[in-house]
Amino acid sequence: MKLIDMLDPLRVEMEGFIAHVDEEFLSIFSESSLGEEMLLYDKAVEWERLEQEPLKKAYLRAVQKVFSF
Repeated sequence: MKLIDMLDPLRVEMEGFIAHVDEEFLSIFSESSLGEEMLLYDKAVEWERLEQEPLKKAYLRAVQKVFSF
């Protein structure tokens, strides 16, 4: 077994997680007013707090930076 074979499931999982997060945040962003957009930061903070996996937490911290107004 090669290292890439062991990492591939993680890559697939992270791609799915990123797609899910992006879809959720972008749909909220496109359908909201400025006041509601400010709540996206809080949503990302809460989601990060509940997440256990370090890579997912890191991605959610990046999302927080995008929505910190």
